[in-house]
Order: sequence, then C-alpha cells, then structure tokens
Amino acid sequence: MAKRKRSVAVTYMLSIFIALVLVGGTGLFILREYVFDAEDETDEPAVTDVLYTPPEGLEQTALFILDSGSESERIFVLTRLLPTEKQLVCVPISSKMQAQVNTTNTTIGEFYRTGGAISAEQAIENTSGVEIEKYMVFDKEDFAIFCEAIGGGVTINVPYDINYLNETTGEQTIIPSGRQLLDGNQIRRYLTYPELQGGDDMRVKLTASIVTELLNQSQTDTLANSLDSVFKKVINEVDTNITSLDFDYRRDAIKYVIEPTTTPAVFRIPSGDWQEDGTFKTDELFKDNIKEWFNLE
Repeated sequence: MAKRKRSVAVTYMLSIFIALVLVGGTGLFILREYVFDAEDETDEPAVTDVLYTPPEGLEQTALFILDSGSESERIFVLTRLLPTEKQLVCVPISSKMQAQVNTTNTTIGEFYRTGGAISAEQAIENTSGVEIEKYMVFDKEDFAIFCEAIGGGVTINVPYDINYLNETTGEQTIIPSGRQLLDGNQIRRYLTYPELQGGDDMRVKLTASIVTELLNQSQTDTLANSLDSVFKKVINEVDTNITSLDFDYRRDAIKYVIEPTTTPAVFRIPSGDWQEDGTFKTDELFKDNIKEWFNLE
C-alpha cells in the first residue's frame, strides 16, 4: 500500500491515541479480571497561570488501522477525541464486521483489502452512522515505535502459552502463560494470534482492554511536556490524511486530555451478534449507542 512520509502524522497518532479508547464499567471489570491482573527566580512578581480550558469544536473522529499482514492481523479502532470531557473514546471494530457500500455487502476487512483505508472508512461510516474525519494506517514497525514512545509496554496476564510461526512476517512468537510484561511487538503478536481462544470476539475485547491499559498507564509529565519533541524525533512513513495543522490546532487540547493522574482512555464494545459464517452483524442499537458514546446527539 502506498505510503506518505509524515512524521507529523505518526506523532499525531501517538498524541491522539494516548488521549484514547473506550470501556463500559462492567465490561472493563470483567476484562481486567481476565487480562490485567521550580520557583520563579526573577525579580518580577509571580504571575498566576491561567488554567487552560479547551473550547468547543476541538472534537474529532479518527480511524486508526494496524496492518501487519493477513485479515486476522488487521486491527481497526474508531476513536473520538472529547477534550472538554478529558476523554478519548475508542471503539474496536472487527475486520469481520459486516458493512455495505452502495450495492456491495462484505466485511470491513475485505473493504480494506480491496480499497484501502478510504474504502474501510466509508464502510465503517455507513455501518456506524458516524462521519470519520481522519484516518491513519500504521504497520508493525510503526506500532512498536508507538508503544515505545508512550511507555514501552504493558503487564498483562496471558492465560495460555502462545507459540507459533507467522508465515506472513516470518516471526516466531513465544509468549509463556502467566503475568508478563509485553513490549509493542509482543502486544501486536498476541492481539493478532490466529489461534486466539475465543476467536475474533475475544480479539476485539483484548484489543480494547490492552490498548486502554497501555495508554492510561503512560500518563506522565514527561509525555505531556514532550509532544513537540516527539513530533520532531519520530520519522516514519504512514498512510494518512492527518496534517501538521491538525496537530498544531489540537496540541493544547491533547495536553489537557493527557494531564498526569488522569485515565482518559476508555473503550466501548459494539453491540451485535456473530453469525454462523464467522462475520459480525451490528444490531439496531449500535448507531444510537455510538452517537451517545461520541457525544453526537
């Protein structure tokens, strides 16, 4: 897939993703049980800083895609930045979710395979009823950089041994069961494990809970104060329509959201049913739910 050089975009992804991802109270409790075990020295009088309050209109909906190979290795997360609520809401989207664009009925993953991010974006818009303003696709190297930039990894409880050879990437993955600190590459390999117990339903839930935990544990002064330096350091190639103006326009709002001691990343799981053919069909409540989650009503 063709890519454009945008260090800005990767950094924007890091920044906005750090602000991110969605969780219901009961659902989060269940998943966590399963997965996560200086003074002014001048002579001038001190001036009290004016507390920043983000204005209305800085909300944004973006689609983030991890593409590291086959269909099971493509992960979609629809996000909504809500600065005034200090929250980034994320909805994991299964690559096997059913969608329709014009007369074509197929899965999100298939729309992406045949038409790229733009096609997947349109399919998700039709299914969710939500307009997507920005998108970003990053590969396995991008994801590793992302994880390293926001803290390096996450400690989770792996319920069983994982040992497999990825024929697409040539990677041999060995992750023993038990409480493990996983770095970015291991997180990706775990989330895209083709024989994941519970299948794609569990893949969606793990994506939501692991990414949320990863992002929320990374809220530090260093991160909040280094967005610009990260912006300058990170050089990569990504497929995106995010620009430097997007980052500049929302920089203060992003810093406000990821203020230390906060846990802005939350997730919500799409409602619907898994079909006999292995696809996921959203129910009638999904469109109403997502508008409520994203404060679009």
